[in-house]
Amino acid sequence: MKQTYEEYKALFEKHIPCRVNHIHHNHREDVDAKEVEARVKGADAVFFAGGDQLKLTSIYGGTGFLFLLKHRYIYERLVVGGTSAGAMVLSTPMIFAGTGADEMIAGNGN
Repeated sequence: MKQTYEEYKALFEKHIPCRVNHIHHNHREDVDAKEVEARVKGADAVFFAGGDQLKLTSIYGGTGFLFLLKHRYIYERLVVGGTSAGAMVLSTPMIFAGTGADEMIAGNGN
């Protein structure tokens, strides 16, 4: 994870005049910490690297962190991006399993 962060940090700082910080969550209870909230409130952009979509959903789903992120995205024009699983963090519902086109049809999940 540290190597991925360092690679993205170098890339962003090379192409965009910005300050890059890293927040890594392994546990749901870490997500709503006041320090994390303050960092999200002060951010101009939030980027999620890839990973396991089901894990991301279980960590962030229904948290104050995700509510704040969505609120800032909708009302304050916060830039939110990501790659792979990280690109799906804001979507509702999040697609997290399946191998074919049938899984993407609404109401087709089991």
